[in-house]
Amino acid sequence: MPLAMMNSGREYRIVNINGSTDLRMKLVNMGITPGVAVRIISKSPSSLLIGLRDTRIMLNSGIAHQIQVQ
Repeated sequence: MPLAMMNSGREYRIVNINGSTDLRMKLVNMGITPGVAVRIISKSPSSLLIGLRDTRIMLNSGIAHQIQVQ
């Protein structure tokens, strides 16, 4: 399921990243890689604030739809 469709306050594990090579490399450079646990801190219709490791990252919902989690 896409990260953008998940609920706030829960932790999920990234299983795949879809999208262009440039997008995947950008996310990898931010530490968003398959196998990493992420927590949705807050959510709005246009963006998500996620926490992973000791970092918080704001993603727009279009990018969050490219990140598959379980």
